[in-house]
Amino acid sequence: MAYAEVAVNSPGAGRGTFCYAVPPLLSLDVGHGVWVPFGKQRCLGIVFALTPEPSFTPVRDIEGMVLPEPLLSLVQVELVQWLARTYFCPPFEAAAQMLPPGFPLRPRVKYEAAGGPRPDGAPSVDSDPAAVWAWLQAHGPASASDLSRHFGQARSEAALAALERKGLVKRHVLWP
Repeated sequence: MAYAEVAVNSPGAGRGTFCYAVPPLLSLDVGHGVWVPFGKQRCLGIVFALTPEPSFTPVRDIEGMVLPEPLLSLVQVELVQWLARTYFCPPFEAAAQMLPPGFPLRPRVKYEAAGGPRPDGAPSVDSDPAAVWAWLQAHGPASASDLSRHFGQARSEAALAALERKGLVKRHVLWP
């Protein structure tokens, strides 16, 4: 099995890279953008090195590639590593400056109602999850920011979490 050292786009990532297992069917090179689990999040990362052995254990698997071609060249990755060492900055922050113009650093997430008009397990009529679910049924897929504008951030986030747990909404991550 191969392993990758990945610079992760997360405030908690600090100044280092994290080791992830490369799934057997994934063909990666240094510079590839990848999706990785980081805590409870799914984050964008950039492969900085490929190794035959993990730098620590246990490791989690890389979930997938962002694009089929690398986001950074080998020369750019080497420059990013030098910048991170010299200026004591997180490697992803240095790498972000070299990504293509307009490249989104965060995915767009859309939610859509799952099931028919009133599936089993649908929330009670006078709850926040019911209101969000009904809105998605009526308006179709929507982003978290659309739902926050309509219901307020705290209400929409809590409702979406409850609906996801029950399988009543589907989350679609759109990249890039």
